[in-house]
Amino acid sequence: MFLRMTQLGFCTVLLVGLSVSVGCRSQGHQASPGAENTTGVPVANGACPITGTPIDSAAVPPELTRMYQGQRIGFCCKGCPEKWDRMDDQARARKLAQVMKH
Repeated sequence: MFLRMTQLGFCTVLLVGLSVSVGCRSQGHQASPGAENTTGVPVANGACPITGTPIDSAAVPPELTRMYQGQRIGFCCKGCPEKWDRMDDQARARKLAQVMKH
């Protein structure tokens, strides 16, 4: 019984992780931290605070950014800024602390 519950828990975590990853990619995003983007703006973070996907912090498309506490924050795909907008400030601070450039 314990083994069955452990397997179920593992499968659940795996499916949630895949859905986040596939969700961003299905919206046309392909992470390319080294690619040049001349239409983007610089951001304070080096990875998406929602998914952890690396981003080109020198050039993120403006529609994939939000201002937060005086800093421009970049995201990996269209769905992530929408998720960010629904978060409270404490959750935003926790997520952002994990992906800030040092």
